Amino acid sequence: MAKQAPQRRADGIQKTLALLIVINLVLVVKYSEAQSHLYGLWALIVPVLLVVFNLILLKLALKRSRRKRDGAWVYLASLGIFILGFLVLRMTLM
Repeated sequence: MAKQAPQRRADGIQKTLALLIVINLVLVVKYSEAQSHLYGLWALIVPVLLVVFNLILLKLALKRSRRKRDGAWVYLASLGIFILGFLVLRMTLM
Protein backbone atom coordinates (compact mmCIF):
# COMPACT_ATOMS: atom_id res chain seq x y z
CA MET A 1 0.00 0.00 0.00
CA ALA A 2 1.14 3.47 -0.81
CA LYS A 3 1.63 5.91 1.99
CA GLN A 4 -0.64 8.88 1.92
CA ALA A 5 1.07 12.21 2.21
CA PRO A 6 -0.21 14.24 5.13
CA GLN A 7 -2.53 16.97 3.99
CA ARG A 8 -1.31 20.45 4.62
CA ARG A 9 -3.86 22.36 6.63
CA ALA A 10 -3.90 25.99 7.60
CA ASP A 11 -3.24 26.42 11.28
CA GLY A 12 -5.33 28.58 13.56
CA ILE A 13 -2.98 31.55 13.46
CA GLN A 14 -3.10 31.66 9.67
CA LYS A 15 -6.89 31.56 9.65
CA THR A 16 -7.09 34.26 12.31
CA LEU A 17 -4.65 36.47 10.44
CA ALA A 18 -6.62 36.05 7.22
CA LEU A 19 -9.83 36.97 9.05
CA LEU A 20 -8.19 40.04 10.62
CA ILE A 21 -6.92 41.21 7.22
CA VAL A 22 -10.41 40.89 5.73
CA ILE A 23 -11.90 42.75 8.71
CA ASN A 24 -9.24 45.43 8.29
CA LEU A 25 -10.08 45.98 4.63
CA VAL A 26 -13.81 46.12 5.42
CA LEU A 27 -13.18 48.67 8.20
CA VAL A 28 -11.09 50.83 5.87
CA VAL A 29 -13.80 50.74 3.18
CA LYS A 30 -16.48 51.62 5.74
CA TYR A 31 -14.31 54.45 7.03
CA SER A 32 -13.93 55.81 3.51
CA GLU A 33 -17.71 55.82 3.13
CA ALA A 34 -18.37 57.52 6.49
CA GLN A 35 -15.37 59.82 6.44
CA SER A 36 -17.26 62.96 5.40
CA HIS A 37 -19.92 62.39 8.09
CA LEU A 38 -17.52 62.32 11.04
CA TYR A 39 -17.34 65.54 13.04
CA GLY A 40 -15.67 66.72 16.20
CA LEU A 41 -13.87 64.21 18.34
CA TRP A 42 -15.03 61.25 16.23
CA ALA A 43 -13.10 62.62 13.25
CA LEU A 44 -9.94 62.17 15.34
CA ILE A 45 -10.70 58.99 17.28
CA VAL A 46 -11.77 56.73 14.39
CA PRO A 47 -8.63 57.18 12.22
CA VAL A 48 -6.35 56.84 15.25
CA LEU A 49 -8.00 53.56 16.24
CA LEU A 50 -7.75 52.30 12.66
CA VAL A 51 -4.05 53.20 12.53
CA VAL A 52 -3.40 51.39 15.83
CA PHE A 53 -5.31 48.33 14.56
CA ASN A 54 -3.30 48.38 11.33
CA LEU A 55 0.01 48.61 13.18
CA ILE A 56 -0.90 45.65 15.39
CA LEU A 57 -2.01 43.70 12.33
CA LEU A 58 1.22 44.48 10.50
CA LYS A 59 3.26 43.35 13.51
CA LEU A 60 1.37 40.03 13.57
CA ALA A 61 1.84 39.62 9.81
CA LEU A 62 5.58 40.30 10.11
CA LYS A 63 5.93 37.71 12.88
CA ARG A 64 3.99 35.19 10.83
CA SER A 65 6.02 35.80 7.68
CA ARG A 66 9.34 35.47 9.49
CA ARG A 67 8.32 32.22 11.14
CA LYS A 68 6.73 30.53 8.15
CA ARG A 69 8.63 32.35 5.38
CA ASP A 70 5.39 33.52 3.81
CA GLY A 71 5.56 37.17 2.79
CA ALA A 72 2.12 37.40 1.19
CA TRP A 73 0.54 38.29 4.53
CA VAL A 74 2.72 41.37 4.83
CA TYR A 75 1.63 42.60 1.41
CA LEU A 76 -2.05 42.19 2.26
CA ALA A 77 -1.71 43.90 5.61
CA SER A 78 0.31 46.78 4.17
CA LEU A 79 -2.29 47.28 1.43
CA GLY A 80 -4.84 48.26 4.06
CA ILE A 81 -2.33 50.58 5.70
CA PHE A 82 -1.59 52.39 2.43
CA ILE A 83 -5.27 52.81 1.62
CA LEU A 84 -5.97 54.10 5.13
CA GLY A 85 -3.02 56.49 4.93
CA PHE A 86 -4.31 57.87 1.66
CA LEU A 87 -7.79 58.37 3.11
CA VAL A 88 -6.52 60.11 6.25
CA LEU A 89 -4.29 62.43 4.23
CA ARG A 90 -7.11 63.19 1.82
CA MET A 91 -9.38 64.11 4.73
CA THR A 92 -6.67 66.24 6.31
CA LEU A 93 -6.05 68.21 3.13
CA MET A 94 -9.75 68.90 2.53
